[in-house]
Amino acid sequence: MSTPFWVAGKPASSPNTGPNSRAVIRSPYDGSVAGEHDLPSDEDTERAVRAAAEVSADTAALPRTCGPTRWTTCPSRWRSAPTSSPS
Repeated sequence: MSTPFWVAGKPASSPNTGPNSRAVIRSPYDGSVAGEHDLPSDEDTERAVRAAAEVSADTAALPRTCGPTRWTTCPSRWRSAPTSSPS
């Protein structure tokens, strides 16, 4: 089963297979499994780092009041940012 993760604002799935290809997320309260997701490949990680570097100046310039409840203070290209998690 493939469960996507986000890279540069888009859902991505890993081609990795095997026992170390998925992350298991456990509840800090009782240790039960809360979820699982694919682990990114080295290429996915590089792509995420490049995407973060490309927007780092924009992110640093954002007003501290910018966010989903205050989109009017954000740059217009950020107002259509996805707000849901991958399914």
